[in-house]
Amino acid sequence: MYLGRLRATDAVPALGEALTDESGKVRSAALHALGEIGADAVPALRMCLASSDKYQRRDAIRILGRVGGEDSIAALIEALGDSDPRNMSAAGRELELLHATEAVPALLDCLDEEDNRQVFSRPVSALLVLGRMGDARAIPKVAELAEKAPTLRVSALATDALAELGDPRAIPQFVSLLTETDRHFADGRWATYLPEDLPFKWWTRRPRSARYSIQRWAADRLVELKAADAAPAIDEAAKTEGSRRERRLLRKTARRLRSLPT
Repeated sequence: MYLGRLRATDAVPALGEALTDESGKVRSAALHALGEIGADAVPALRMCLASSDKYQRRDAIRILGRVGGEDSIAALIEALGDSDPRNMSAAGRELELLHATEAVPALLDCLDEEDNRQVFSRPVSALLVLGRMGDARAIPKVAELAEKAPTLRVSALATDALAELGDPRAIPQFVSLLTETDRHFADGRWATYLPEDLPFKWWTRRPRSARYSIQRWAADRLVELKAADAAPAIDEAAKTEGSRRERRLLRKTARRLRSLPT
């Protein structure tokens, strides 16, 4: 469509009607034309967020992020309540790219929901965005989840978000993941998990390997955070913790931390 390229704002009503066309190609073309028109098309794009087609809603979310502006941000905050977790995740990502800190309260509300163990569950998506936004208002809620979240995935991601937010409480949480994995896996909050719960790249279906993966991830994050003060506690844990492989990882991590420049 050429209407969008011409910034033909008078065409917005016609393009809005095209969004309900039976043809998916027509609906997609109308969406992208509205995106090219810009801010004047935001009301029509916002109407798409109520569509029964989740893919149309997702396209509208991405286009709203590209358009930007206060009205688009308000629409994206509304999209955080989308019934499809992937669309909620897409809205969060667009708000992050727009540095829309006014979305922080709505993102914090998402943390109150139960983790449904989908890859794009609301708490998981909200934690990823809140950590990267770096808004201090998120710290109390994220710190609470890091310590008390009912699932391994949410607790680990909350710890990671806490580190991104610059809160020092992330370091003892990472040390705990590294040195006390047996206790965490025996705890009812940590005992049940799925491979996709792991917030790190070492995917595995074997419980002991999963525990080792968590330790490796926590070790790397401690080094990235330059947590040299954690080395003595890790050295002490290396005397008794887990298998030979795990003890070797602990000793290596302590050496890496002590070798960090002061």
